[in-house]
Amino acid sequence: MVKLVDTLLLGSSARASRFESEDPLGPLSLAIANLLHIISNGLERSLRKVFEEMKRDLSD
Repeated sequence: MVKLVDTLLLGSSARASRFESEDPLGPLSLAIANLLHIISNGLERSLRKVFEEMKRDLSD
């Protein structure tokens, strides 16, 4: 849980510096962007698994 919070608040240093320079809301926007990034990665992995299973089922 602590690691998730750290990831949400800090993110990678490259993303952090980019958001600090572009966004006046700073940490809040960075936390939201990191959360969306984590969600999209999880969704991508889940969809990839579903499509791989479908492909296996169709090839059988």
